[in-house]
Amino acid sequence: TLNVHNGKNYTGAAPVYVGKYQCGIGAISGCCTYEMLFDGAHYVILNSDIVAQETSDTASYIKHGNGYIVQFFREINIPTDGTWINLSIAMQSYIIVDGRRGENLQDTTGWAIKEKNRFFVNPETAHNADFLIIGFSV
Repeated sequence: TLNVHNGKNYTGAAPVYVGKYQCGIGAISGCCTYEMLFDGAHYVILNSDIVAQETSDTASYIKHGNGYIVQFFREINIPTDGTWINLSIAMQSYIIVDGRRGENLQDTTGWAIKEKNRFFVNPETAHNADFLIIGFSV
């Protein structure tokens, strides 16, 4: 929510939206300037379509208002029996790109299973890898 002071008093807290979506975690970044419009019920950000984002050392994501999502993962030293990579946000459809080789890994034999909320990495294909997942939310 945002509570604006008009010089005399506060206007009252109102939720912040990007289009028709209420802002989620990380949608508003520090050191950025946002153009907003108050429609009487909530503030609408006019110059950004990011509705949520989160970053960490090993996994990050950016979610846009149209459902488009980009997720980033760093998986170092994949075990010899493979490993599951859990997505930060479940996705309806997506492609997986090996961040170090720039390949669409769905076209290789290294992936055993791809689900809406995770995918399996076969160590025969990727021993150390960074992954870029691009697609749309569920």
